[in-house]
Amino acid sequence: MNCETVLKSAPIALFLMALVSSGQGVERLASCCTSVSNEEITEPILGYMIQERNLPCVNAVM
Repeated sequence: MNCETVLKSAPIALFLMALVSSGQGVERLASCCTSVSNEEITEPILGYMIQERNLPCVNAVM
């Protein structure tokens, strides 16, 4: 393989890597709270996330 071939294929490889890693982010966003409860929290709260409504997801504090 010569240098020109490597330079031409590098942007394609970077694009494919970005495409694969962006697909992993979509997978995380696909799971969400679809219902909430008002049960008492008995464990210490170490942090939280706010989820906004975007059907089928509902407003929630996790």
